[in-house]
Amino acid sequence: SNKKAAVIYCLYLDHLKNYTSNDVHIFSYSLLRYVLISEAGITLTNDGLLYNLWHKPSLKKHPYIHFNISHCSTAIAVAISFRAPIGIDIEAIREYSPYSLNRCFSKEEKDYIKNSINPNKEFFRLWTLKESYVKAIGIGMSYPMKKVNFNNKNHLIVSNKVKCRFLLIEDNSNYVTSCCYGVGKARNNGEFHRIYQCKKNIFHG
Repeated sequence: SNKKAAVIYCLYLDHLKNYTSNDVHIFSYSLLRYVLISEAGITLTNDGLLYNLWHKPSLKKHPYIHFNISHCSTAIAVAISFRAPIGIDIEAIREYSPYSLNRCFSKEEKDYIKNSINPNKEFFRLWTLKESYVKAIGIGMSYPMKKVNFNNKNHLIVSNKVKCRFLLIEDNSNYVTSCCYGVGKARNNGEFHRIYQCKKNIFHG
């Protein structure tokens, strides 16, 4: 197939004013509609989605097209794949929560974050990677995130989760986006072999 393995769209809303969290939700599904029509030629209807027990959406009529949505208060990300389950998480970099650090990170990860030059950024790098994995497998935060471990030293993403690939996107200095692709299908873990982000950033493998 000549279809791309996966495509990621990131939309930053910093320039907008006077919008609500409900607006961000609406923007998210507007971006999803745009991605589906642009990448797959699919028009999303109001009754076109199914949700699993953990509220992960899928397409009723196109079960082999995988997608995932994430948003924070000022940014949205959508990922689509024609080959394998995919998960995405986008977060604004801010002061991290010590409670979340203790609850969701291994001792090695906690030491790595606390000893880093920019602990807040490192926290959200690891946090979004963990989130992308649990979203890709479709069960979200019900999966024990402390058991999804990463070591990002030397600019390589090394994980204890095999048969999947991870990508960090940092094209905006205020945000971190992570994507997990190919759960159960990718031959090994590590960087993406072929993944694209809309507009300026194109990832070739």
